[in-house]
Amino acid sequence: MRTSVKLKTEVLSSRVLAVLVVILVGCHDAGDESREAVVAGNSMAPSFWGDHVRAKCDQCRYSFQVAGEQAGLPSQLVCPNCGHRSVDSATAQPQPAQRVRVRPCRVVKGKLEIDRWDVVAVRASDDRPAMIKRVIGLPGESIQFVDGDVFADGRLVRKPPHIAEATRIPVFDSAYSSADVLRRFVPRKPSADHSEGRSWSIRDGMWSYSPTSTGETRWLAYEQWRCVSSSLPKDHVVSVEDWYEANVNVNRNLNRVRDIWARIEFLAAEECQVDVAVTVGQKRLVYEIDFGGGRVLFEGGSVSFRGDGSSLVNGARGRTQPLRIDVCTFDRQLTMRINGVGLLAVDLPLSDGSAQALPAIEIGGGETPLVMTRFRLWRDIHYFDHGAKNGSDGGTRLVAGPNEYLLVGDNMPVSVDSRHWPVPAVSGNDILGTIDNKK
Repeated sequence: MRTSVKLKTEVLSSRVLAVLVVILVGCHDAGDESREAVVAGNSMAPSFWGDHVRAKCDQCRYSFQVAGEQAGLPSQLVCPNCGHRSVDSATAQPQPAQRVRVRPCRVVKGKLEIDRWDVVAVRASDDRPAMIKRVIGLPGESIQFVDGDVFADGRLVRKPPHIAEATRIPVFDSAYSSADVLRRFVPRKPSADHSEGRSWSIRDGMWSYSPTSTGETRWLAYEQWRCVSSSLPKDHVVSVEDWYEANVNVNRNLNRVRDIWARIEFLAAEECQVDVAVTVGQKRLVYEIDFGGGRVLFEGGSVSFRGDGSSLVNGARGRTQPLRIDVCTFDRQLTMRINGVGLLAVDLPLSDGSAQALPAIEIGGGETPLVMTRFRLWRDIHYFDHGAKNGSDGGTRLVAGPNEYLLVGDNMPVSVDSRHWPVPAVSGNDILGTIDNKK
Protein backbone atom coordinates (compact mmCIF):
# COMPACT_ATOMS: atom_id res chain seq x y z
CA MET A 1 0.00 0.00 0.00
CA ARG A 2 1.23 3.48 -0.83
CA THR A 3 0.42 6.64 1.02
CA SER A 4 -0.28 9.36 -1.50
CA VAL A 5 -1.49 12.92 -1.76
CA LYS A 6 -4.16 14.43 -3.95
CA LEU A 7 -5.48 17.95 -4.42
CA LYS A 8 -8.27 18.56 -1.98
CA THR A 9 -10.55 20.35 -4.45
CA GLU A 10 -10.17 17.88 -7.34
CA VAL A 11 -11.50 14.46 -8.24
CA LEU A 12 -8.63 11.93 -8.25
CA SER A 13 -7.77 10.84 -11.80
CA SER A 14 -4.78 10.53 -14.10
CA ARG A 15 -5.49 14.06 -15.27
CA VAL A 16 -5.43 15.36 -11.68
CA LEU A 17 -2.09 13.60 -11.16
CA ALA A 18 -0.76 15.49 -14.15
CA VAL A 19 -2.09 18.74 -12.70
CA LEU A 20 -0.41 18.02 -9.36
CA VAL A 21 2.89 17.26 -11.06
CA VAL A 22 2.69 20.38 -13.22
CA ILE A 23 2.00 22.52 -10.20
CA LEU A 24 4.83 21.10 -8.14
CA VAL A 25 7.55 20.07 -10.60
CA GLY A 26 10.11 22.82 -11.00
CA CYS A 27 9.08 24.44 -7.74
CA HIS A 28 12.52 23.96 -6.17
CA ASP A 29 13.17 27.65 -6.79
CA ALA A 30 9.64 28.87 -6.16
CA GLY A 31 10.32 30.51 -2.81
CA ASP A 32 7.50 30.03 -0.30
CA GLU A 33 5.01 28.72 -2.85
CA SER A 34 3.20 25.66 -1.49
CA ARG A 35 0.13 23.59 -2.21
CA GLU A 36 -2.56 22.07 -0.01
CA ALA A 37 -3.10 18.35 -0.41
CA VAL A 38 -5.04 15.51 1.19
CA VAL A 39 -3.49 12.24 2.32
CA ALA A 40 -4.82 9.13 0.58
CA GLY A 41 -3.81 5.82 2.17
CA ASN A 42 -2.30 4.96 5.55
CA SER A 43 1.26 3.79 4.97
CA MET A 44 2.43 6.85 6.96
CA ALA A 45 0.04 6.27 9.89
CA PRO A 46 -0.03 7.34 12.63
CA SER A 47 2.02 10.37 11.51
CA PHE A 48 -0.32 11.08 8.58
CA TRP A 49 -3.78 9.60 8.14
CA GLY A 50 -5.82 8.93 5.05
CA ASP A 51 -9.48 7.94 5.37
CA HIS A 52 -9.99 6.15 8.69
CA VAL A 53 -12.37 5.71 11.60
CA ARG A 54 -12.16 6.63 15.28
CA ALA A 55 -13.40 4.16 17.87
CA LYS A 56 -13.71 4.43 21.64
CA CYS A 57 -13.28 1.61 24.12
CA ASP A 58 -16.41 1.20 26.25
CA GLN A 59 -14.31 0.01 29.20
CA CYS A 60 -11.33 2.37 29.60
CA ARG A 61 -12.76 5.11 27.26
CA TYR A 62 -9.53 5.27 25.24
CA SER A 63 -10.07 6.70 21.74
CA PHE A 64 -8.12 5.13 18.89
CA GLN A 65 -7.93 5.29 15.10
CA VAL A 66 -8.18 2.44 12.60
CA ALA A 67 -7.28 2.58 8.92
CA GLY A 68 -9.94 1.98 6.26
CA GLU A 69 -13.66 2.39 5.91
CA GLN A 70 -16.12 1.19 8.53
CA ALA A 71 -17.68 -1.36 6.18
CA GLY A 72 -14.36 -3.19 5.84
CA LEU A 73 -13.66 -3.56 9.55
CA PRO A 74 -14.21 -6.68 11.66
CA SER A 75 -17.34 -6.50 13.82
CA GLN A 76 -15.26 -6.34 17.01
CA LEU A 77 -12.12 -4.25 17.55
CA VAL A 78 -9.46 -4.61 20.26
CA CYS A 79 -8.66 -1.63 22.46
CA PRO A 80 -4.89 -1.00 22.10
CA ASN A 81 -4.79 0.52 25.58
CA CYS A 82 -6.53 -1.96 27.91
CA GLY A 83 -6.94 -5.02 25.67
CA HIS A 84 -10.75 -5.09 25.74
CA ARG A 85 -11.67 -7.24 22.72
CA SER A 86 -15.31 -6.35 22.18
CA VAL A 87 -15.26 -2.76 20.96
CA ASP A 88 -18.17 -2.57 18.51
CA SER A 89 -16.85 -1.28 15.17
CA ALA A 90 -20.40 -0.19 14.24
CA THR A 91 -19.98 2.66 16.75
CA ALA A 92 -16.76 3.91 15.13
CA GLN A 93 -16.95 7.36 13.56
CA PRO A 94 -15.62 7.93 9.99
CA GLN A 95 -12.84 10.51 9.87
CA PRO A 96 -11.71 12.60 6.89
CA ALA A 97 -8.23 12.22 5.45
CA GLN A 98 -5.62 14.56 6.87
CA ARG A 99 -4.76 17.80 5.10
CA VAL A 100 -1.11 18.66 4.55
CA ARG A 101 1.05 21.30 2.88
CA VAL A 102 3.49 20.38 0.12
CA ARG A 103 6.29 22.94 0.29
CA PRO A 104 8.86 23.21 -2.51
CA CYS A 105 12.40 22.22 -1.54
CA ARG A 106 15.10 24.84 -1.53
CA VAL A 107 18.21 24.37 -3.64
CA VAL A 108 21.52 25.31 -1.99
CA LYS A 109 24.64 25.18 -4.17
CA GLY A 110 22.88 22.96 -6.65
CA LYS A 111 21.64 20.47 -4.03
CA LEU A 112 18.20 19.95 -2.56
CA GLU A 113 17.92 21.06 1.04
CA ILE A 114 16.44 17.81 2.36
CA ASP A 115 17.32 16.25 5.70
CA ARG A 116 17.05 12.71 6.93
CA TRP A 117 13.63 12.12 8.55
CA ASP A 118 11.90 14.74 6.38
CA VAL A 119 8.59 13.63 4.89
CA VAL A 120 8.52 14.30 1.15
CA ALA A 121 6.07 14.08 -1.76
CA VAL A 122 7.44 12.04 -4.66
CA ARG A 123 6.30 11.76 -8.26
CA ALA A 124 5.08 8.21 -8.84
CA SER A 125 6.59 6.16 -11.66
CA ASP A 126 3.21 4.87 -12.78
CA ASP A 127 -0.32 6.20 -13.16
CA ARG A 128 -0.78 6.94 -9.48
CA PRO A 129 -0.98 10.03 -7.26
CA ALA A 130 2.22 11.43 -5.81
CA MET A 131 3.47 9.36 -2.86
CA ILE A 132 4.53 10.66 0.54
CA LYS A 133 7.31 8.88 2.45
CA ARG A 134 9.97 9.65 5.05
CA VAL A 135 13.60 10.15 3.99
CA ILE A 136 15.74 7.43 5.57
CA GLY A 137 18.86 7.55 3.37
CA LEU A 138 20.73 10.50 1.83
CA PRO A 139 22.68 10.66 -1.47
CA GLY A 140 25.60 8.22 -1.57
CA GLU A 141 24.56 6.31 1.57
CA SER A 142 24.09 2.61 2.16
CA ILE A 143 21.22 1.83 4.57
CA GLN A 144 20.55 -1.31 6.60
CA PHE A 145 18.04 -2.14 9.34
CA VAL A 146 19.39 -4.07 12.31
CA ASP A 147 17.25 -5.07 15.31
CA GLY A 148 14.78 -2.29 14.49
CA ASP A 149 17.37 0.49 14.14
CA VAL A 150 18.71 2.36 11.10
CA PHE A 151 22.37 2.13 10.09
CA ALA A 152 23.88 4.43 7.45
CA ASP A 153 27.23 3.27 6.04
CA GLY A 154 27.51 0.91 9.00
CA ARG A 155 26.90 3.58 11.64
CA LEU A 156 23.85 3.84 13.89
CA VAL A 157 21.56 6.75 12.98
CA ARG A 158 19.73 8.50 15.82
CA LYS A 159 16.65 10.66 15.48
CA PRO A 160 16.77 14.23 16.81
CA PRO A 161 14.51 14.71 19.86
CA HIS A 162 11.78 16.52 17.92
CA ILE A 163 11.62 13.72 15.34
CA ALA A 164 11.57 11.04 18.04
CA GLU A 165 8.65 12.82 19.69
CA ALA A 166 6.81 13.32 16.39
CA THR A 167 7.11 9.67 15.30
CA ARG A 168 6.65 7.85 18.61
CA ILE A 169 3.70 5.46 18.69
CA PRO A 170 1.32 5.27 21.68
CA VAL A 171 1.35 2.00 23.64
CA PHE A 172 -0.39 2.76 26.95
CA ASP A 173 -1.95 5.62 28.93
CA SER A 174 -3.13 5.10 32.51
CA ALA A 175 -5.31 8.23 32.32
CA TYR A 176 -7.86 6.07 30.49
CA SER A 177 -8.47 3.99 33.55
CA SER A 178 -10.35 0.89 34.49
CA ALA A 179 -9.78 -1.84 37.05
CA ASP A 180 -7.89 -3.79 34.39
CA VAL A 181 -5.65 -0.83 33.54
CA LEU A 182 -4.50 -0.48 37.15
CA ARG A 183 -3.64 -4.19 37.22
CA ARG A 184 -0.84 -3.46 34.73
CA PHE A 185 1.19 -2.22 37.71
CA VAL A 186 2.54 -4.78 40.15
CA PRO A 187 4.22 -4.03 43.52
CA ARG A 188 7.43 -6.05 43.77
CA LYS A 189 8.51 -7.90 46.89
CA PRO A 190 11.33 -6.14 48.79
CA SER A 191 14.58 -8.07 49.10
CA ALA A 192 14.98 -7.72 52.87
CA ASP A 193 11.98 -9.35 54.55
CA HIS A 194 10.34 -10.99 51.50
CA SER A 195 6.97 -9.62 52.53
CA GLU A 196 4.51 -8.23 50.03
CA GLY A 197 5.21 -4.69 48.83
CA ARG A 198 2.28 -3.07 50.63
CA SER A 199 3.82 0.41 50.44
CA TRP A 200 2.22 0.80 46.99
CA SER A 201 -1.58 0.82 47.01
CA ILE A 202 -4.46 1.99 44.84
CA ARG A 203 -6.24 5.09 46.08
CA ASP A 204 -8.85 7.07 44.15
CA GLY A 205 -7.93 5.30 40.92
CA MET A 206 -4.18 6.06 41.23
CA TRP A 207 -1.15 4.31 42.69
CA SER A 208 0.08 5.86 45.96
CA TYR A 209 3.27 5.19 47.85
CA SER A 210 3.73 5.44 51.63
CA PRO A 211 7.27 5.16 53.07
CA THR A 212 8.20 2.22 55.26
CA SER A 213 10.13 2.27 58.51
CA THR A 214 13.06 0.43 56.86
CA GLY A 215 13.51 3.07 54.16
CA GLU A 216 14.10 0.36 51.57
CA THR A 217 13.09 1.16 48.01
CA ARG A 218 9.79 -0.46 47.09
CA TRP A 219 9.23 -1.01 43.39
CA LEU A 220 6.09 -0.72 41.29
CA ALA A 221 6.57 -2.52 37.97
CA TYR A 222 4.72 -1.83 34.73
CA GLU A 223 3.72 -4.92 32.75
CA GLN A 224 2.83 -4.79 29.06
CA TRP A 225 -0.22 -6.71 27.84
CA ARG A 226 -0.74 -8.09 24.36
CA CYS A 227 -3.65 -5.89 23.26
CA VAL A 228 -4.37 -7.71 20.00
CA SER A 229 -6.77 -10.42 18.86
CA SER A 230 -5.42 -13.57 20.47
CA SER A 231 -6.50 -16.82 22.08
CA LEU A 232 -4.43 -15.85 25.12
CA PRO A 233 -5.97 -13.89 28.01
CA LYS A 234 -5.89 -10.15 27.40
CA ASP A 235 -3.66 -9.66 30.47
CA HIS A 236 -1.00 -12.01 29.06
CA VAL A 237 2.33 -10.27 29.80
CA VAL A 238 4.67 -9.70 26.85
CA SER A 239 7.45 -7.41 25.72
CA VAL A 240 6.47 -4.22 23.93
CA GLU A 241 5.75 -5.19 20.31
CA ASP A 242 5.49 -3.34 17.01
CA TRP A 243 1.73 -3.61 16.68
CA TYR A 244 -0.09 -0.77 14.92
CA GLU A 245 -3.63 -0.03 16.00
CA ALA A 246 -4.24 1.17 12.44
CA ASN A 247 -3.66 -2.29 10.94
CA VAL A 248 -6.54 -4.35 12.28
CA ASN A 249 -6.75 -6.42 9.09
CA VAL A 250 -3.01 -7.20 8.83
CA ASN A 251 -1.91 -10.62 10.08
CA ARG A 252 1.82 -11.00 10.78
CA ASN A 253 4.33 -11.97 13.44
CA LEU A 254 5.16 -9.07 15.73
CA ASN A 255 8.67 -7.81 16.50
CA ARG A 256 9.80 -7.15 20.07
CA VAL A 257 10.67 -3.48 20.50
CA ARG A 258 13.47 -2.34 22.79
CA ASP A 259 13.02 1.37 22.05
CA ILE A 260 10.47 2.78 24.49
CA TRP A 261 9.60 6.17 25.96
CA ALA A 262 7.96 6.31 29.40
CA ARG A 263 6.51 9.43 31.02
CA ILE A 264 5.81 9.22 34.74
CA GLU A 265 3.73 12.01 36.29
CA PHE A 266 3.28 12.20 40.04
CA LEU A 267 2.53 14.41 43.01
CA ALA A 268 5.21 14.81 45.68
CA ALA A 269 7.06 17.30 47.80
CA GLU A 270 9.94 19.17 46.19
CA GLU A 271 12.54 17.35 48.32
CA CYS A 272 11.29 13.88 47.36
CA GLN A 273 13.34 11.05 45.92
CA VAL A 274 12.10 8.81 43.10
CA ASP A 275 13.94 5.85 41.63
CA VAL A 276 13.45 4.60 38.08
CA ALA A 277 14.67 1.24 36.79
CA VAL A 278 14.85 0.53 33.06
CA THR A 279 15.51 -2.94 31.68
CA VAL A 280 17.36 -2.97 28.36
CA GLY A 281 18.18 -6.41 27.01
CA GLN A 282 19.44 -8.34 30.01
CA LYS A 283 20.69 -5.27 31.90
CA ARG A 284 18.71 -3.43 34.58
CA LEU A 285 19.68 0.24 34.89
CA VAL A 286 18.70 2.06 38.10
CA TYR A 287 18.52 5.87 38.41
CA GLU A 288 18.04 7.60 41.77
CA ILE A 289 16.46 11.03 41.25
CA ASP A 290 17.01 13.19 44.32
CA PHE A 291 14.90 16.33 43.95
CA GLY A 292 16.05 17.67 47.29
CA GLY A 293 19.74 17.39 46.41
CA GLY A 294 19.18 18.27 42.75
CA ARG A 295 20.97 15.30 41.24
CA VAL A 296 20.52 11.98 39.47
CA LEU A 297 22.67 9.09 40.71
CA PHE A 298 23.38 6.00 38.63
CA GLU A 299 26.01 3.33 38.23
CA GLY A 300 29.19 5.03 37.15
CA GLY A 301 28.27 8.64 37.79
CA SER A 302 25.82 11.38 38.64
CA VAL A 303 24.27 14.45 37.00
CA SER A 304 23.32 17.66 38.81
CA PHE A 305 20.27 19.65 37.79
CA ARG A 306 20.80 22.54 40.19
CA GLY A 307 24.37 23.48 39.36
CA ASP A 308 23.34 27.01 38.40
CA GLY A 309 21.49 27.58 41.65
CA SER A 310 18.07 27.24 40.02
CA SER A 311 15.54 24.47 40.35
CA LEU A 312 13.52 22.41 37.89
CA VAL A 313 10.81 22.31 40.54
CA ASN A 314 8.89 25.55 41.09
CA GLY A 315 7.17 25.77 44.43
CA ALA A 316 7.62 26.11 48.16
CA ARG A 317 9.64 23.40 49.87
CA GLY A 318 7.48 20.73 51.43
CA ARG A 319 4.46 21.54 49.31
CA THR A 320 3.05 18.77 47.17
CA GLN A 321 3.19 19.60 43.48
CA PRO A 322 3.15 17.91 40.06
CA LEU A 323 6.44 16.48 38.80
CA ARG A 324 7.31 14.62 35.60
CA ILE A 325 10.07 12.21 34.55
CA ASP A 326 10.65 11.14 30.93
CA VAL A 327 12.87 8.13 30.23
CA CYS A 328 13.58 7.16 26.63
CA THR A 329 15.67 4.32 25.14
CA PHE A 330 15.27 5.19 21.44
CA ASP A 331 18.14 4.41 19.06
CA ARG A 332 20.30 2.66 21.67
CA GLN A 333 20.63 5.72 23.86
CA LEU A 334 19.00 6.31 27.24
CA THR A 335 17.87 9.90 27.74
CA MET A 336 16.15 11.44 30.74
CA ARG A 337 14.16 14.64 31.18
CA ILE A 338 12.82 16.11 34.39
CA ASN A 339 9.90 18.49 33.98
CA GLY A 340 10.77 18.77 30.28
CA VAL A 341 14.46 19.63 30.76
CA GLY A 342 16.97 17.18 29.28
CA LEU A 343 19.54 15.98 31.81
CA LEU A 344 21.03 12.71 30.73
CA ALA A 345 22.11 10.91 27.55
CA VAL A 346 23.87 7.56 27.99
CA ASP A 347 24.81 5.32 25.07
CA LEU A 348 23.45 1.80 25.37
CA PRO A 349 25.41 -1.22 24.14
CA LEU A 350 24.56 -2.79 20.82
CA SER A 351 21.96 -5.51 21.11
CA ASP A 352 23.15 -8.90 22.29
CA GLY A 353 20.27 -10.47 20.38
CA SER A 354 18.26 -11.18 23.53
CA ALA A 355 14.65 -10.19 24.00
CA GLN A 356 13.86 -7.31 26.28
CA ALA A 357 13.31 -8.68 29.76
CA LEU A 358 10.23 -7.78 31.75
CA PRO A 359 9.35 -5.49 33.36
CA ALA A 360 10.78 -2.76 31.17
CA ILE A 361 9.99 0.11 33.55
CA GLU A 362 9.80 0.20 37.36
CA ILE A 363 9.10 3.14 39.70
CA GLY A 364 10.70 3.05 43.15
CA GLY A 365 9.56 4.85 46.28
CA GLY A 366 11.92 5.60 49.15
CA GLU A 367 11.58 7.85 52.18
CA THR A 368 8.95 10.30 50.87
CA PRO A 369 5.29 9.75 49.90
CA LEU A 370 4.29 9.82 46.22
CA VAL A 371 1.15 9.65 44.14
CA MET A 372 1.57 8.49 40.54
CA THR A 373 -1.12 10.43 38.70
CA ARG A 374 -0.39 9.24 35.16
CA PHE A 375 1.87 6.82 33.32
CA ARG A 376 2.28 6.93 29.54
CA LEU A 377 4.29 4.66 27.29
CA TRP A 378 5.27 5.04 23.64
CA ARG A 379 7.50 3.00 21.35
CA ASP A 380 9.76 3.84 18.46
CA ILE A 381 9.17 2.73 14.87
CA HIS A 382 10.71 -0.72 14.49
CA TYR A 383 12.52 -0.67 11.14
CA PHE A 384 12.80 -3.89 9.17
CA ASP A 385 13.47 -4.72 5.52
CA HIS A 386 11.15 -6.36 3.01
CA GLY A 387 12.37 -9.81 4.04
CA ALA A 388 11.09 -9.19 7.57
CA LYS A 389 7.37 -9.51 7.01
CA ASN A 390 7.60 -12.58 9.29
CA GLY A 391 9.39 -10.61 12.00
CA SER A 392 13.10 -11.01 11.23
CA ASP A 393 15.75 -8.83 9.63
CA GLY A 394 16.56 -9.91 6.10
CA GLY A 395 19.90 -8.09 5.91
CA THR A 396 19.05 -6.14 2.76
CA ARG A 397 21.37 -3.24 1.95
CA LEU A 398 19.72 -0.24 0.26
CA VAL A 399 22.05 2.03 -1.70
CA ALA A 400 21.46 5.62 -2.89
CA GLY A 401 23.51 7.14 -5.69
CA PRO A 402 24.36 10.82 -6.17
CA ASN A 403 21.23 12.98 -5.93
CA GLU A 404 19.21 9.95 -4.81
CA TYR A 405 17.24 9.31 -1.63
CA LEU A 406 15.93 6.22 0.17
CA LEU A 407 12.38 6.42 1.50
CA VAL A 408 10.18 4.39 3.86
CA GLY A 409 6.72 4.74 5.36
CA ASP A 410 6.21 5.08 9.11
CA ASN A 411 3.67 2.24 8.97
CA MET A 412 6.40 -0.26 8.17
CA PRO A 413 4.29 -3.45 7.89
CA VAL A 414 2.11 -2.13 5.04
CA SER A 415 4.19 0.57 3.35
CA VAL A 416 5.57 -0.16 -0.12
CA ASP A 417 8.77 1.85 -0.38
CA SER A 418 12.54 1.61 -1.00
CA ARG A 419 12.54 -1.83 0.65
CA HIS A 420 10.35 -3.20 -2.15
CA TRP A 421 10.93 -1.14 -5.30
CA PRO A 422 13.10 -2.76 -8.03
CA VAL A 423 15.19 0.42 -7.95
CA PRO A 424 15.23 1.39 -4.24
CA ALA A 425 16.48 4.98 -4.53
CA VAL A 426 14.43 7.95 -5.76
CA SER A 427 16.00 10.74 -7.80
CA GLY A 428 15.96 14.19 -6.27
CA ASN A 429 14.38 15.36 -9.52
CA ASP A 430 11.26 13.35 -8.59
CA ILE A 431 10.87 14.90 -5.14
CA LEU A 432 8.09 17.46 -5.37
CA GLY A 433 8.47 19.02 -1.94
CA THR A 434 8.41 18.43 1.82
CA ILE A 435 5.25 17.72 3.76
CA ASP A 436 3.98 19.76 6.69
CA ASN A 437 0.96 19.04 8.84
CA LYS A 438 -1.83 21.51 8.12
CA LYS A 439 -3.70 22.22 11.35
